[in-house]
Amino acid sequence: MLRPGDNLLYGEIGWPDFTMGFQHGLSDKVDIGFALSVIYGYDYTPTTWVGMGFRVPIRITPVKTGKFSFQIHFDPGLKFDHFNNAPVLNCSLQNLGGCDLGGADFGNGGGLAFGLWLYFGLDFGIHFTRKRRSRSA
Repeated sequence: MLRPGDNLLYGEIGWPDFTMGFQHGLSDKVDIGFALSVIYGYDYTPTTWVGMGFRVPIRITPVKTGKFSFQIHFDPGLKFDHFNNAPVLNCSLQNLGGCDLGGADFGNGGGLAFGLWLYFGLDFGIHFTRKRRSRSA
């Protein structure tokens, strides 16, 4: 959780995307920001193609004590899975031997595939060391 007025730049990398984000502390319990993702793979598959996403992370910390904290976060946004006629998985009951990584698509005609991103999470933290208080000189 950020202090009021503090800012944070961050990055995340993994499969299937790379994300750069910014957070701003609104109060001692709430911060808000934005995150831009470059998607280079399709979820749960080894297939690669290029897409992008944009989210607005909102973090709320209703409980924070010296020993533990609890946080709720919402990350609404838009996700563009791909922009072209990329190959995708073709899995069916007739293909019992596995999935074909060939040229079928998920029924969207191979065009722009997009949708809403509605991330939601609950985080619980245990503090092993106490926060030091700064002394004024």
